[in-house]
Amino acid sequence: MVTTRLEGAIGALEIGEKKEAEGDLCRAHMAYETAINDFMHLALVECDSADAVKTWVANQPLQIALDGFVRISNFVIAEPRSEWTRYFQSGNYLLIAFSHFCSALGQHERARFLSQIATEPVLFSTAFWAEYSKVYDALSTGRYYSPKFGKFAFLDKYVSCYVDLMLAVMQGEPLGSPLAEIDRQFILRNADRRMNDADAYMIEGSAEYPVKFDFRKAGLLATIAHTKTGAII
Repeated sequence: MVTTRLEGAIGALEIGEKKEAEGDLCRAHMAYETAINDFMHLALVECDSADAVKTWVANQPLQIALDGFVRISNFVIAEPRSEWTRYFQSGNYLLIAFSHFCSALGQHERARFLSQIATEPVLFSTAFWAEYSKVYDALSTGRYYSPKFGKFAFLDKYVSCYVDLMLAVMQGEPLGSPLAEIDRQFILRNADRRMNDADAYMIEGSAEYPVKFDFRKAGLLATIAHTKTGAII
């Protein structure tokens, strides 16, 4: 499975490079997105720490896919917003995930770029992820935002603990309790067969495809540490 997924990631990257060279930026962007998702899945399945992930990434062409995705995204955001949905067909979910992953890798400027795009209302999003993106954007810029959540869907219940962490930071509250809950939920969803379908991109963790590394927790902690130095990601 790992070999097949790695081959798929490399194949998607090659398609992205080919389509970009041909000027087909929409297909190139989608191919780069697929490559990043596949590489990210493999890193999370194989690595159990930020250092291990960084080492893994250094030995794979994930960075090339990220460079291509960001390069075309820079072009897209200069276009009318009506064009954005053709490129960001996965909506804001993967943009947020990629942003957290970049933060975990120490790529804070890139993480900020992706998180800003994720807040755009024109992009496809569920109500939960629309609010999540606003909380994350506020955290990244040292502001406060009070989310307006409705009824949680299944996956939302598992990842709402990350919102609690962000809100605790904004409100100056101790982080011990939300971090403990994040660790608890991470263990639970990695053993939950219902996550097999809910984790469509295979990066959150499920009974079928458990992951060793919590990219959301690592990314948020990196963002928190970075913003507390006075810098804005």
